[in-house]
Amino acid sequence: MGKIVTIDEYIDTLSAPLRETATRMRPLLDEAFPNATGKMWHGHPVWMRGKHPVAGFKAYIGSVTYMIWRGQEQSDEAVPRDMVSAKLHTIDDIGPLRASNWLRAGEPASVS
Repeated sequence: MGKIVTIDEYIDTLSAPLRETATRMRPLLDEAFPNATGKMWHGHPVWMRGKHPVAGFKAYIGSVTYMIWRGQEQSDEAVPRDMVSAKLHTIDDIGPLRASNWLRAGEPASVS
């Protein structure tokens, strides 16, 4: 297969359990970040506001890692880093993520 250009192509290359997780992640990110555009960036799906990454995911052998940039702007005080991530091993792991501040918070504060 040639270069992966779209998020759909990326998801289609994943094994069944990872594909199911990634397929569920995409609409959640579209909903959580309505002012961001999902596209391929550095080889994996990332939601961008202009030139700035907001959130994305990347598949590994046994999990899909959800990433959010500018994590310090989320309301979870236990997360002091610039970028935060969560490993999703199965589709069931999305439930707790969906209920967390990471997706409920919507767009982080404006990027300078």
